[in-house]
This record gives sequence, structure tokens and C-alpha cells, in this order.
Amino acid sequence: MNASIGPSSTAVTIAVPTNVGPFSRRRFPVFDDIEVITSLPPRRWPLHPTPYPFEWIDGYIRRLAEHYQISVKTFCRSGLGSNIDLNTFADAPSHSALMHLSAGTGIPISELRKMTRACSQRRLMIALRELCQNHPEEVQKWHSRFSEHILFMD
Repeated sequence: MNASIGPSSTAVTIAVPTNVGPFSRRRFPVFDDIEVITSLPPRRWPLHPTPYPFEWIDGYIRRLAEHYQISVKTFCRSGLGSNIDLNTFADAPSHSALMHLSAGTGIPISELRKMTRACSQRRLMIALRELCQNHPEEVQKWHSRFSEHILFMD
């Protein structure tokens, strides 16, 4: 009998030889190997809206708290496992809180990390640059519309 645990798996596979011992007498073996699940993944939260494009992680957490009709502080304590300062969290989120958020929403941690302020601003700037390069006529049209309003704001 040998047991192995995969590097990224939480399951343990136990291989049982079928040609020795009591299994050798059976014509059709009952099983060749057993998979034992060590722990079940945490359940997803019933309400987990998808993040908006370019949404910051602190805004997403506030929106989740609104969906559950609880305060942000209560949501962070019960949903993310600790009291966190959202302003600090939006710049440098802790891994444990991201793990709780990922488990509850089903969003991979790598995607949640892209929702920090710096990453979101960088992605927005890239999208705006691509928009300006690929659609200059649309940019000119919007510029002429908004330049009238900007002049009256001074």
C-alpha cells in the first residue's frame, strides 16, 4: 500500500494492491484506490455579485456589505475574519483576508489582487490609452462635448 499527497491537492490517494491478500480471491476487485478528502472547501456566500470593471477592492467589500445589509465593520469581522482598515486594505490587502474573500465569492485571489488601487488605476490607464489609440474619432467627439462644460466650471 502506498499513499501520496499531491502538491496542490487536498486529497490523499491510497493505492491498494488487488492481487494480494483478501483481494486476490475476488474475481472483480471492489476498488483499486481510495480517495480521501481531508477537508471540504468553505461554502460560497449566497450573495456574491461580480465586481465592476476597474472597481477597487474596498468598494467591492462595501458593496458586499450593502447586499447583506450589515455594516462594513461587521462584514469584515465576520466575512473576512478580522477587523481591517479598508483604506489600508485597498493598497496592500492581507493574504488571509483575500483567502476568505476568494472562498466566499469564488473569485480567484489573483483577480482580487488586481482590484487594489494601484492595479486598478494601471488597468484603467491602459484601457484609456488603447481607447485613444484605436478610436481617435470617438475621443475627439467626447472631448468637444465635455470641453464646453469644463469652460463653464471655471
